[in-house]
Amino acid sequence: KINHNGVEGIRGYSKLIAEEYMQVFRLFRDNNLAFTWILMKCVEELVGNYASILWYDLSDDPKLYGGVVALYQGLGVVGALLPVFVQMTVKDEKLQSKILRFSQVIASFFLLACLIIMTLTDKLWVCYATFVAFGFFYYFFITGISSRIAVNSKPIEQVFLFAANLFCAVAIETVITLILSYYNASPKTWFT
Repeated sequence: KINHNGVEGIRGYSKLIAEEYMQVFRLFRDNNLAFTWILMKCVEELVGNYASILWYDLSDDPKLYGGVVALYQGLGVVGALLPVFVQMTVKDEKLQSKILRFSQVIASFFLLACLIIMTLTDKLWVCYATFVAFGFFYYFFITGISSRIAVNSKPIEQVFLFAANLFCAVAIETVITLILSYYNASPKTWFT
């Protein structure tokens, strides 16, 4: 028989795990930022997938695309560090929250602008530039939301919560991809 910290046997551990999942479900249900996180993750993955398909069709130089992806990730790291910088430099928590929320609203408008520009432009360098800018604003936005989601939860809850978020994002992305592939959508119509 298993006996650890007052929990005995498989039935006890099963009950403990079920209680943890229910607590995470309540966190997920009550946290309106979780849905925002899920949608942003879907958008980021879909943009990355379709951009790579398109750009390999338009350019035979894989080094150029690799360089753009490296810039995307590098500026994404800078964007992800901005919320941390705000938290380190601004000591008043209410002011921190206001600054982060306001900057996330601004970042969401820039994300939308990047998507529109990538959709309407016919120049490859503009697509690359807006893709890199999208990475910066995406990582800034998603890091701020992630930290706000994690503030009121225990570490084990954070693991379950972000796993549930990622699962939902992947499920939605899969459905969108299946729908687009069923209708034989061409990513070129999104960018050219």
